[in-house]
Amino acid sequence: MTFPEHVSKITAEWLGSLFDVGAEAVGEISIEMLAEGVGFTSEVAFVSTDAGPGGPVPRRLVAKQCTEFETA
Repeated sequence: MTFPEHVSKITAEWLGSLFDVGAEAVGEISIEMLAEGVGFTSEVAFVSTDAGPGGPVPRRLVAKQCTEFETA
């Protein structure tokens, strides 16, 4: 399995394959950045899904990946 290079590249399809369920089980996702840009060497974000309670996918995850800020 390959991982997205940056938080902005995370998709419902990728999360579905990560948890071995379809993108339908994930539903829509939203990304809330917590740390990014100048002064950070990584990006940290909450990734929220439309998955129902008790479903096969968590409703909220934390993602930490390489920053898109080139000079870092």
